[in-house]
Amino acid sequence: MSRPVSTNHPKIHQRKISLTTACPPTSAKQDRRSLSHSSSSSLLVWCRRLWTFPVVRWIAYLYVLFSMLFCASQLLSSSSVTSPSSYTNTERSAGHENIHISAPPPASSLPFSKLNALDTQLRLSKMFSKSLRQPDNVRPFWLTASEPATRLSIATVLTLDDMDSLELMATNWRGSISASIQIETKDGLNSGHAVQALLRLRREYETRPLLMKYVDIHLILLPPQATRIRLQAARNMARLFSRSQYIMHTPISLLWLPTHDSVLPSDALTDRLDQGDALVVPTFAFPRRGNIQTDVFPTDRDGMIDWVDSERMGLLDHHWPLNAGPTSYYEWREATQPYLVTEYDYHYGPVYITTKEDHPWCEERFDDQLPACVYTTFLNGADFYVLPDTFIIRSGQEPENELTEAERVIQDGMYKNFRIEQCAFYARQFDQQGVYETERAIHVKQECVKALRKENIVKI
Repeated sequence: MSRPVSTNHPKIHQRKISLTTACPPTSAKQDRRSLSHSSSSSLLVWCRRLWTFPVVRWIAYLYVLFSMLFCASQLLSSSSVTSPSSYTNTERSAGHENIHISAPPPASSLPFSKLNALDTQLRLSKMFSKSLRQPDNVRPFWLTASEPATRLSIATVLTLDDMDSLELMATNWRGSISASIQIETKDGLNSGHAVQALLRLRREYETRPLLMKYVDIHLILLPPQATRIRLQAARNMARLFSRSQYIMHTPISLLWLPTHDSVLPSDALTDRLDQGDALVVPTFAFPRRGNIQTDVFPTDRDGMIDWVDSERMGLLDHHWPLNAGPTSYYEWREATQPYLVTEYDYHYGPVYITTKEDHPWCEERFDDQLPACVYTTFLNGADFYVLPDTFIIRSGQEPENELTEAERVIQDGMYKNFRIEQCAFYARQFDQQGVYETERAIHVKQECVKALRKENIVKI
């Protein structure tokens, strides 16, 4: 039996159609790569050709050099600003330029100093840590003069009732005045009485053009419990916030004073101040008697000598009769150059000029004791020289201080102890600094011997 012949054809494997085989890639991508390669090659060739020009090479070299110098200068300047030594130098130079204190405070040139974060009240609480005054009651530069600071400034203390005297001072002086004004706040800082007083102060200030021109007002709001105006701390405030290099410590009640530019006419006087000495401005006044006319007086040296010789006026040193104090009228009468105060006494409290810095501050344990300010300055080594060609005039009817009799007795007792205490303090300081055997310690040795001998502590 024969096998049937199959009619089926053999199966042949056939590849499936894919996207790749159906749509084969074109050569566009390969062409794009070759085009990019050719363009970059041509750009490189063009740059190489450009580099062959000397001018192009010089420009490139200068650009690189300038970039390196600029980066180096930026690094050096940033490191100097953040260093502590730069802060000290900037602060000192600002002091000489009289720009380190202003109101409102200027934008700080030391943005990296953490001291800038301290507010004014915190700084004052540290600076016056032994003061009885509340630092939050102090407003430096509450009103600021429009004129730039002059080389010599007056430091004075006043109340609202003394605005006429302040205007008279500004009229004669024609220069910078740093004035601490003390205002009572009977019912607290936000009371109606305090607000009315501040409104009155601003009105008095803004209606007097010379005050707006020359006077910086530093506001001191007395606490409600305060029973007395304390002049010592206010004197320190006026000196601290003065914008001038030299300070004339002056009472507010004056009849006449010279212009600021006539007091220190020569560099020899400022050199003496820079060396640590003080200059005394003589004060002439009328005799203390009733019905005396104080609106007529001489304003030149020869005229003043005639009036004093005729006993119509005299040289005033509180605690002494006219013409009998340490300033010495008879020396002033004959002097042609500044002369030394040789008969210093610890009760001496003249109008005097010093540098703003490098002198002790007024002792604030006292209410009103100007001689204490002079005494520490004297012990610190300053010689006092009297100016022969200038003076101020007072009525002579003012009391030496504003204390009651009981308060004066207490303060006099404190001042005797203060005298001995300061002698010991400065003697110890000079010994530790190694200057006790120098001329700077002469005053300490003289005053300590006198003080200890007077109290019978030693017998020499």
